[in-house]
Amino acid sequence: MDDGKTLDRLAEDPGRAVYDTTISKFAKFLVDPENWPEGEVADEAKALAHVVGVSAPAPALSAGQTDNASSAQEKAA
Repeated sequence: MDDGKTLDRLAEDPGRAVYDTTISKFAKFLVDPENWPEGEVADEAKALAHVVGVSAPAPALSAGQTDNASSAQEKAA
């Protein structure tokens, strides 16, 4: 992507598949919430990732409540 032709093609035809490792790496970087303030990925970054065929990283799963709230509810019943 030294000469910018890939980005020009993408701008001209957003639905066109792009198989360029550089643009894929760039899209992976942009779609990662860790690279954005407050973890909110811009819609434009998501759109680029979609066109390039890059998936956003899966969010970390929560361990759930740790304050024994379910036990307190059972005792109240």
